[in-house]
Amino acid sequence: MPPEAHNGELAELVRAAVFQAVAELRDQARLPELLSVAQVGDLVGCSPRTVWRLASASRMTGFPTPLRIGKSAKWKRCAVEAWVAALDGGDVVELG
Repeated sequence: MPPEAHNGELAELVRAAVFQAVAELRDQARLPELLSVAQVGDLVGCSPRTVWRLASASRMTGFPTPLRIGKSAKWKRCAVEAWVAALDGGDVVELG
């Protein structure tokens, strides 16, 4: 077998190993899923306007504050789900 063919096979093996390692790191990192205001409303069971009211009253309600990404606002799914789970304990949220 000519050396060029061997180098090509080696390069392909290295490339495959690198892609596999990157995929494993990506799976381990598991970045949090970010939700839009409409998606949060669907998850919580309210309108986007109510989501904004909850967010503006977060000190009283404990509702998670959004992350600002440019001009948009996103919420971490895990934070919203934790807030909903805390409500299952019987807490009542009133917005005034």
